[in-house]
This record gives sequence, structure tokens and C-alpha cells, in this order.
Amino acid sequence: MTHMEALESFCPTDDAVMPGPYREVAAVQAECVAHLRRQMPLVLGANVAVVPFVAAVVSESLTVNGAIAWCLALETLTLVRWIWLRRQMEGSGRDHRIEARGYIFGSLASGLLWGLMGGATIAAGRELEPLYALMFLCGMVSGAIGSLSALPRAYAAFAIPAVLPVVIVYFLCGGLANTAYAFAAFVYLCVNLGYAKSFSRTLADSIALRFQNAGLIRSLEEARGRAEAESAQKTRFLQSASHDLRQPLHAVTLTLADLADQLPASLQPKVNQGLASVQSLADLLDRLLEASLAGSGLVEPALGPVDMEALFAHLEFESAAEASLRGIRIGFRANGAWVTSDALILTQILRNHVSNALRHARSRVLVAVRRRNGQIRIEVWDDGPGIEEDQHKAIYEAFYQIGNPERDPARGRGLGLAIVAGMARVLRAERGLCSRPGHGSVFHLTVPPATAPGPRAETPRSAAPYGPAADAPATAAAMLAGRRVLLIEDEAGLRAVTVGLLMRWGCEVTEAADAGAALELVRSGPAPEAIVSDLRLPGNEDGIDAIRAIRAATGIAIPALIVTGAADAVPQAASEAISLMKKPLLPGRLKAWLEAVL
Repeated sequence: MTHMEALESFCPTDDAVMPGPYREVAAVQAECVAHLRRQMPLVLGANVAVVPFVAAVVSESLTVNGAIAWCLALETLTLVRWIWLRRQMEGSGRDHRIEARGYIFGSLASGLLWGLMGGATIAAGRELEPLYALMFLCGMVSGAIGSLSALPRAYAAFAIPAVLPVVIVYFLCGGLANTAYAFAAFVYLCVNLGYAKSFSRTLADSIALRFQNAGLIRSLEEARGRAEAESAQKTRFLQSASHDLRQPLHAVTLTLADLADQLPASLQPKVNQGLASVQSLADLLDRLLEASLAGSGLVEPALGPVDMEALFAHLEFESAAEASLRGIRIGFRANGAWVTSDALILTQILRNHVSNALRHARSRVLVAVRRRNGQIRIEVWDDGPGIEEDQHKAIYEAFYQIGNPERDPARGRGLGLAIVAGMARVLRAERGLCSRPGHGSVFHLTVPPATAPGPRAETPRSAAPYGPAADAPATAAAMLAGRRVLLIEDEAGLRAVTVGLLMRWGCEVTEAADAGAALELVRSGPAPEAIVSDLRLPGNEDGIDAIRAIRAATGIAIPALIVTGAADAVPQAASEAISLMKKPLLPGRLKAWLEAVL
């Protein structure tokens, strides 16, 4: 069915029970009727303005009384149509089929009156008045194409009775000339009906196309909404799965470390291999979660002034062990800069860049801040093999790696730069790469500068975003004998393993399964010198709440560490000057943290 056929087939069935295609046709019809409604004030206004002049011109042919009667009849009809039109404009829940019939009947009545005037004027046989009457009549019929053709029946209802009396009168007058006039008037009528049909089809097609575009936009918006919902659900699943998987990994790590202290040296390599496998799995979980968050669109940056000296100090502390292990000299030059960014997201971006640089550098890595064109550019230099220009875009794709066909996890997962790209989009920061094969690479990130909020204060070691030893290696044995440590952990097996480790290091350990029990222990005995707590605890309070309550009860800012797999705890832990380490936690890192704060 063409759009024109649809417009000419007004279905009397209720729209609510129409099949899908008929509802679309009805929607086009309704919009065509609405278009005609918008045009009607112009049509009626033209009638009001033109009719008195036409009546004056044809008054001798129609007689004065006849002209006046014709004028009054047409003006009265116009008034009635105007009143009806106002009701249609003000009404709600209108039926477009009933409204269309109203336009058709109104156009038919108007066309009959115009045709009556034209036929009577020609029949009077005067010389000039028929010519003037035909000029006005042709003008009205042709002009109505633009206004009435939205509804073809309405135009036909006006044009046919307006022109057909002229054709009949000329034909009845006889003679070759009159017959030719009749034929010309008939051709004129047919041509105008054809133009009106073509105009109507074009209008209907444009309306249908507009509806199709609107439907496509709605479909795209719905698809985007579904994709965003699915992405959010996937991210929540990954976050939940990450935490749930880290708990047993954490238990396995501590158990293997406990066994390592009790097994002969010949079995140490096997235990170390097991610990390396656990850490590799934990690293993969980190990367997958970061990549999911970076691409989910759910991360809203908390922009504010960031002290690059403090941020570089954290990165230097975190990367020192890996740099030493690889024999790489690494330097940091913040040059006293402050930038406007999200501290946690910016730290993660730079951490990925530094990790990538250490993995590929031959002997040196430099992380520096430069001021360029009123912006701050953070650059990470390495003297590695460099990257071919045709791979500069590909390396930001997930799981893409250069020179690692065997997919050795020790050489990375291929997710770090994909995470960088996603997080840079979150920050709306410009990222880039300069590299020459054989001469190394420079990864850079451009962010706005910020004004330092006040004199720079020393950042407490325990307030580092991920703890002062979050990624530090196990340190040499230190004397922790007699140090009082409070452990809050709800899983009995994991609590027992951790207590065993702490006691072998010489610590005096008190243990609790929840926040309430921990607070009772503190109130009934000496205050602990350090607190180690899981984040998720039974009841309504978590580990951060428990630490806050213990500090309030003792009046001492006791060094505290949260061990968790939930990344969303980082901002709250940092604001409370609580260190945070991710599960699974190597015992050496826990030991290093205790040595640093006690």
C-alpha cells in the first residue's frame, strides 16, 4: 500500500485494535489532518478577504441582491467553519477521521458556492465580468493546492464543484469557442487534481519518513538504554565476583605463606610457584574490573586539585620494588605542579603507564611534569624498544600486545593501555604517544592546571590511597615482638591463619569477628597499636565504621589497615586516613605495613 492509498483509505476501525501497519498508516493520516488544521486559518482568511471584492465585480451579472446574498452565504459559511476549527484546535482526544470529514464537507460547501458564482456569471453573457470571475476562481482553486492537498478528498471536494459548473455552462452555451472554453476548464481541473495528488503523496512520504526517523531514534535510544543497563549489570557482576573470588584467593595466599614457614627449603620453590599463580589470577581480576569500569560510562570523576608531588611520592613508593627487581632506574619530577583531576583515576592511569614502562624499559624510566600552552602534560619516558607508528592505535585495544605471541602473563595481560584509554575518556583528558623504534617511547596525558589550595603538607604514610605498602615487596624480618595488633575478620578459617602469621612475627594479637566484639575488646583491655580489618563485616557496620569507633573510644589515631577486594572503598578509606590493600594480600606486604607504622 502506497502512502497515497493509505491516505485515501480512511479505516473506520479503532486505532487501538489496528494491526501494526494500519496504526502507522493512521498516524500518517492523523498528521496530514493536523497539517490541514494548521493551514485552515489561512484558507478561511483568504475567503473573508476576497469574497467582498468578487461580489462587487460580479454584481451586475448576479444583480446586486444576488451578489450580496452570495457574499453573505459564503461569509456565513466561513464563520461557521472558523467556529468549528477553533473547537478542533482546542479539543483533546480528537478523532482525525471525524475531523477529516468536517474539512471535506466544509470544502464541498465552499466549492459549490464558488462554482455557483462562476457558472451564473458566465451564463449572464456579459463581456468582462466572466473574465474577472474566472481569474478569481482559478486563483482560489490553484491556491488551494498548497493548503488543502494534505487531505486529497478535501481538495477534490472544493475544486470539482468550483470548476465543474463553469465547464457545464460553457458546454451548454454551444459554439466552437464555448466548447473550447469548456474543454480548457476541464483540463485545468484535471491538471490541478493531479498536482494536488502529487503534493499529497510527497507530503505523506515526508511525514512517513519523519515517523520512521523518529522510530529509529527511539529504537536506538532503547537499544542504548538496554546496552547501558547490561553494561551496568555486567560491571556489578564483575565487582561482586571479584570480591567473592578474592576471599578464597586471600585465604589460599595466607595458607601457602603459613606453609612456607614450616616446610623445608627444598619445597620453597613449589610454594612460591603457587603464590605467583594466585597473584597472577588476582592481577587478572584487577585488570578485568578496571577495563569494565573504564568502558561502562558509570564512573563519574570527582574533579579537584591534585598535588603531583604527593601523587608521585606514592607512585615512587609503589614502583620502587619492581624497578629494583628489573634493574631499572626510575625517577619522578613533579616540579611542584598541581592539576585539576580525579586523584584516584589519575593515579590508576599513571600506575598503568609506569608499569608498562618498567616492563619494556632497558635501563631507565622517567616520570615528569611539563607545562605546555597553559596545560599540564604528564609524561612517562622509557628507553625500551619503541613502537612502530602503525601500532600506535592498536596498542590501546584490549588484549593487544606487541612481541608476546605466547601470551606470557609475566609480560602483561594487554589490558593496561585499554584501561588508560577508557579512564582518559572519563577524565576528558588528552592522551598521546610519541615513539621511535629502537629509541623508546613517551606516553603522555594532558590535564588542566590547578592552584595549590595552601602550603603543602606532608602526607601521612598511612593515608596513602592504597596504603604505603600496597604493592611493596616483602621486606626483611623486623622485630614486631610485643606489638599489640587487633584483627577483625568474620571468617574463622582466614582469621586463624592470619593470627598464626602475626603471632610468628612476635605480635600480641587480639581477634574479633565483628565490629561490636572488637569495640568490647578495646574497652576491656589495652588499646591496640595497629588494627587490621576486613571491609565487609556482619551487621550494619563495616571495617571502616569499626576503626572509626575504636579510634573514638580510645582517643588515639591508631594506624589501621583495611584488607578488601572492593575498589569502591578507596575514597572513604583515604578520607579516614586508613590504609587499604587489595586481596589476596601477600604476608610480606602486611609485614612491611606493620613495620612502617609501628
